[in-house]
Amino acid sequence: MTALSKTRRRILLYGLISLFLIAAPFVIFYSIGIFVDIRSRTLMPTGGIFIKTNITGAKVFLNNALAKENSFLSHGALLNNVSQGSYTLRVEKEKYRPWQKKVEVTNGLVSEYRTIFLIPKEPPETTIFQITAPHMAITTIAPPIHNIAIATISENEDNQLFLLDTANDIVTPSGIKHVFKTKLSPSGQKLLLKKTEKGITNWAIANTSKNTLRISASIPSQISYLTGETIKMVTTRTSKAISFHPLDETKLYIQDSQNNLLLYDTVNQKTTFISSNVNSFYPTESGIFFLDKNGFLATSDFPGEEIRVLDNKGLFLNNVPSKFIFSSVNNALGIIDQGGGFFIWSDASSELRTLARDTTDALFSPDGTKLAFWNKQTIKTLWLKNDTQSPFEKAGEIKTIFKTNNKEEILDITWLDDNQHILSLTNKRIILSEIDSRGGISATTIIDVNANHFFYNPDNKKIYWVNKNLLRSISLE
Repeated sequence: MTALSKTRRRILLYGLISLFLIAAPFVIFYSIGIFVDIRSRTLMPTGGIFIKTNITGAKVFLNNALAKENSFLSHGALLNNVSQGSYTLRVEKEKYRPWQKKVEVTNGLVSEYRTIFLIPKEPPETTIFQITAPHMAITTIAPPIHNIAIATISENEDNQLFLLDTANDIVTPSGIKHVFKTKLSPSGQKLLLKKTEKGITNWAIANTSKNTLRISASIPSQISYLTGETIKMVTTRTSKAISFHPLDETKLYIQDSQNNLLLYDTVNQKTTFISSNVNSFYPTESGIFFLDKNGFLATSDFPGEEIRVLDNKGLFLNNVPSKFIFSSVNNALGIIDQGGGFFIWSDASSELRTLARDTTDALFSPDGTKLAFWNKQTIKTLWLKNDTQSPFEKAGEIKTIFKTNNKEEILDITWLDDNQHILSLTNKRIILSEIDSRGGISATTIIDVNANHFFYNPDNKKIYWVNKNLLRSISLE
């Protein structure tokens, strides 16, 4: 190979330097959101829009003009050189319902919409189980753990448990009948159930391993514990609440009819007194939260040796236990009292804060960064941490993400696994709502249906719902 002469090397070097000097201003202006219009010889400040969807092959329209198609690998698309102003942004794909919003573009900034979820126009539906007998009805269904959900079917007012294998969409009877209440252990490996056998009501524990239910232990109808020098007896069938120990599922926390909180060891059949005057309690992996009858929120270690009062607020309490909602991600606790008052406590705030006065229920997002709470007509979201991506919501911000009219009532909600969308069940339909409220509330009806219960399974991206005689699923893919 012949070496370049000194003159040619100089020409090449000066040429590259000249090219750099010419291109550099354009690159710099482009990087700070300024478009150079060569024809008019003017600098035009611009912004951009970035979108990301759950599917590939989506087309992006700006004011009805096709702008770009999203990337096959990243599912994203960046629209450059967009002048400041308001636009109609639409994302669509054949056989999917379009997504559309009013967006604002600011010079020098990129408006990001990273959580666009496109729903199939005709989502695949499957009937998994159907009841034809008039004296039978599906009464409840619980979300699955390890792909196994538990459904309760009533026959002449006698409840039987059935297992739903969501990996194969197969329903099989468990053989366990005469059930009144059920509660899964934290691991999903055990099921606490209240049942009647030969006219006698008691509590039992069933193992859920190998996709089956098998009674492994019965809780005695009466247990005793020592307080001072007095032995007291507790009738377990009249207990107000029973929960598994979060770290040792051979032990149970029991709130008896006299509002005493006890720890019962099913192996040694030993009972330990924890506290008296308890309105409600919730065991966590770090200890027990409980409310006493005077409205004090307290925490205790597992054996009840160290009890610490956290806060006292004006909760409305009666003989019915309050509802607890807990997130282990950030050790945050929500409490709904009997008057619908909603309170939240966390390590970060170290106080019990009032959020709402008319609350039906609440649910933390899977990642623990947000909390959704709702009543019959409205769903709101509270940000517990600063959002590091657009729209950059701050911790403590509360947004309304869905509203119904007076003829439609919200029955239940659940989060999608992306932590950015909420599925809600009303007395008329199932709806998908964005928690990003920029450009207004965005809610899409997935299916018009009269259902009693529902849940979302992130493993197969399906929604399962039941009414009195049908168990069906609908796919979001």
